[in-house]
Amino acid sequence: MVSLKKVERYHEVMATLRTADQRASIGRTEHLEAALSWLRRLLLWHIAWTRHTYGSLADDSYRGLYVPSAEVDILGEDEPALPPELASERDALAAQRDEIEVQTVAAERAGVDLPLRRLARWFELSPFEADVLLLALAPELDLRFERIYAYIQDDVSRRRPSVELALRLLCPSPAARMQRQALFEHDAPLLRHRLVQLFEDGQRRPPLLARFIKLDERILAELRGGPAPIDPPIAPFVTLSMPVRSLESLVLPAELRERLRRTGGGAVLALQGGPGSGRRALAEALCAEEGAPLLSVDVARLADR
Repeated sequence: MVSLKKVERYHEVMATLRTADQRASIGRTEHLEAALSWLRRLLLWHIAWTRHTYGSLADDSYRGLYVPSAEVDILGEDEPALPPELASERDALAAQRDEIEVQTVAAERAGVDLPLRRLARWFELSPFEADVLLLALAPELDLRFERIYAYIQDDVSRRRPSVELALRLLCPSPAARMQRQALFEHDAPLLRHRLVQLFEDGQRRPPLLARFIKLDERILAELRGGPAPIDPPIAPFVTLSMPVRSLESLVLPAELRERLRRTGGGAVLALQGGPGSGRRALAEALCAEEGAPLLSVDVARLADR
C-alpha cells in the first residue's frame, strides 16, 4: 500500500502549488521555469498513480529486473479508474497548464520572446506536441529528470522519455493515447520537421511505444537560446560567423550606405563582382548591422564532392 505519510506530503505540495501567487504575464526564463515546474508536478502525480495501482510492488528493490506474478495479474486487468483524489489532482494539473498558457499569450503580446511558444507557432504544433518538446527538453537542462524518467519507466537505463511515457503522461485516457500515437509517425510535424528524433536503445526494431524521444540538436540550441549547430552532412562546406565589420568602415557613397540600411532584414540581395570587389566585406557589414550570423558556402568544393 502507499505510505500515508507520502500521500499526505503529496497533497500538501499540490495544495501549496495551487494557491501560489500567479502573475498575469511571465518573462522568458519564468516561462521555462513554470513549464518545468508543471512537468515535475505531473511526474509526481504519475508516481502517486503508480504506487496506488501497484501498491508495494512499486517500491520493490528489484523492480524492473523481473516481473512478479502479482504484477502480471494487475497487467492482465483493465486499466483501473482513478481514485477521486488522484482524478482531482489530474484536473488541477490541467487547469495549471491552461493558466501557464494564458500567461504565455499575455507575455507574447507584451513582446516577450518565448522559444517553446515560438516553435509551436512556427510549426503549428498542438498543445500535446509542444508538451512533448518540453518532456524531451527537461533532461537536457536538469539531469534529475533522467532519474525520474528511469524510475517511472521501471528501468535505470531508460533515462529518456519513451513514446509510451509521453502518451501516459499527457493523455488522460486510453482512447486519447491511441489517437495521439499518430503524432509520432514520420509524416507528423514532430518528425517531419525534425524537431525530435526517435531512437532505439539496444532493442532491434522495437514497437513505436518503446522508442525514446530526443530533441534535434538544432531545436535544443534554439530552446536554449544558443547558436544552432550546422548539420553534419554540410559542415565541411560551410562556415558560420558573427561579423563585426560596419558599413561605416567601407568605402561607399553615403547615399548607397543609407539605402542599404533602409533595406533592413529579410531582404534578398544579389552581390555581383569578381575577386577583390568587396562582396564579402559588404555581406559581413550587412550582417553586422542586423546582428545576424553570416553563413558562407564553398560552392566550388560542394560541387566537386
